[in-house]
Amino acid sequence: MFSWKALIQFAVYDQWIAALISGQRPKARYEHGAVVVQDRMYIYGGNHNGCYLNDIQVLDLICWTWSKIEAKAGAESLESPSPVTFSPCADHSLVSM
Repeated sequence: MFSWKALIQFAVYDQWIAALISGQRPKARYEHGAVVVQDRMYIYGGNHNGCYLNDIQVLDLICWTWSKIEAKAGAESLESPSPVTFSPCADHSLVSM
């Protein structure tokens, strides 16, 4: 199916345009780690106004939606795995495997 909207988005040349992104946007940060795995970009940690962060944010690169990942630990057989708290960190790297 042909989409005029897609054509218009790519017709702009040599200009920055704001992407239409939904979801709760993460805090602005620097010194964070980011990695793209398939159609998603994962961001972990970073520095926000001198405070180190420990959250995991994901941007779906197909539908342009932000979400936050809540990590859980425990065997799959457990009925309610416990939440995992990651250490705050900044100035690091992420690598997909």
